[in-house]
Amino acid sequence: VPGLCMITARPRVTLREGRPHRWDGGPAVEWEDGSGLYYWRGVNVPPDMGSAPDTLRISRIRSIRNAEVRRVAIERMGHERYVKESKATLVRSDRFGKLWHASTCGERLAYVEVVDATPTPDGTHKTYFLRVPRHLRTPRAAVAWTFGYDGVRDYRPAVET
Repeated sequence: VPGLCMITARPRVTLREGRPHRWDGGPAVEWEDGSGLYYWRGVNVPPDMGSAPDTLRISRIRSIRNAEVRRVAIERMGHERYVKESKATLVRSDRFGKLWHASTCGERLAYVEVVDATPTPDGTHKTYFLRVPRHLRTPRAAVAWTFGYDGVRDYRPAVET
């Protein structure tokens, strides 16, 4: 509004890598009265997405028009939960993992599911879902990509740790 001047107390701002971010779900920009703005890695998100990611549902994610906010919603939901609840399609599996395809709002997504070769202290192996480019055709190619290889010919791990 032209000619409007607003004076307010300086908010407390939580930054990570120079961007507003608060990992614990609280507002990254917070005023003394408790009001605030929620940010996840510099992206302004609705308060419930910041404070209650366990309440996120696929239907809500599909209703988000802004691709950046939608990406954060998927990240906050968790890639594993997103793959499972979105009814992603298993494209292929090999000894390197499983390649999944999902689609949200016309955006085509791909994930590779991998099992950590290093056991946890209790002897179990953690499973991870990593976002990868959609053009990759095999789990091996997807895993190679996560290590910076463009082609599977160059990705030949001798030992996994």
